[in-house]
Amino acid sequence: CRALAIGLQAQWNEEVRARGLTDPDVLDLHWLAPELDVSDEPDAPPGRSDAVVGAFERQINRRMVFLGEAGTGKTTVALLLTCGLLDRYDGGMVPVLLPLSTWNPAAEDVRTWLTRRLYEDHPALRNTELYGSYAGDLLVEQHKVLPVLDGLDDIPTHQRADALSRVIVEEQGKTL
Repeated sequence: CRALAIGLQAQWNEEVRARGLTDPDVLDLHWLAPELDVSDEPDAPPGRSDAVVGAFERQINRRMVFLGEAGTGKTTVALLLTCGLLDRYDGGMVPVLLPLSTWNPAAEDVRTWLTRRLYEDHPALRNTELYGSYAGDLLVEQHKVLPVLDGLDDIPTHQRADALSRVIVEEQGKTL
């Protein structure tokens, strides 16, 4: 878990820098959360990963959904959430940003897709000398991965309801 978190932190922090998101004035995101007030996040300007992570951590079920039209910053918020959670990583679940466009819910269950993506995106997990034979499988099975799912709108319209239903069922069954 720690090696995966360190690798992801380096990868996503570089992406944040490459996108020019380190300037505090670049992003001024605003959101509404029916159950809580996220406007008073102490010491965290809107749009910063601290504010997004703070809002996430205050959620009882640790679940958030970002809605908006194309180009409104949903992927950026998911990236900032992932980076912020990685910056605070303490040995628990490792946040992994995953594009839903790589999943066909009609052909693959959530757990299989998540495990496949771990191996594809992080081939070091296949190093049996370091991590054993089934590192990715165990990370998913033992609930060591916190999926940050991005791009529901990239799944074909006729599959979205099924995809969302499968994610919810998996999460409720604690596979995710």
